[in-house]
Amino acid sequence: MNLILTMIVVIVVALSSPTYALACNEQTNDPSMRFDIENEHAVDIESGLTWMRCALGQTWNGKTCTGQASLLTWYEANDTLKEMTQKNSKNADWRLPRLNELATIVDITCKSPRINLSVFPSTPAAYYWTNSRVPRGYGEAYVISFGTDGVSSKALDTRYAVRLVRGRSNTLN
Repeated sequence: MNLILTMIVVIVVALSSPTYALACNEQTNDPSMRFDIENEHAVDIESGLTWMRCALGQTWNGKTCTGQASLLTWYEANDTLKEMTQKNSKNADWRLPRLNELATIVDITCKSPRINLSVFPSTPAAYYWTNSRVPRGYGEAYVISFGTDGVSSKALDTRYAVRLVRGRSNTLN
């Protein structure tokens, strides 16, 4: 538990630091250094995680993400995952990322959105759900903003964007 709290503090400080925040609309880091791009998926070479390049609600058109990111409650996000699995078994391994996993794709060299837009195009500078519940938070989970708000805990019945991941669920514990 102390590791998660330490990570939250580090992320919040890093995300709020004007020293690192550049106004950028383009990729600031070479994606080939960290990500193996596979059309609508990006494999993080360092962690072994595979990310959907588009948020739920957006569509990959072969070059970029189009449409609007869906804003879902934490419960709706999990229900959507169940529906995806029922419709197509190859979707069975997609899940909400843990807080520490989602934090790995934050790009603090960008002001807003704080994400590599070459790897994750058209990402809204919004809060994204994690699967990390707040201990004794009684109905809260952590979210990460790809805007300038950093990490926060939010009630599970509020609506935020969702980016799915698959791969080692014990990564970066």
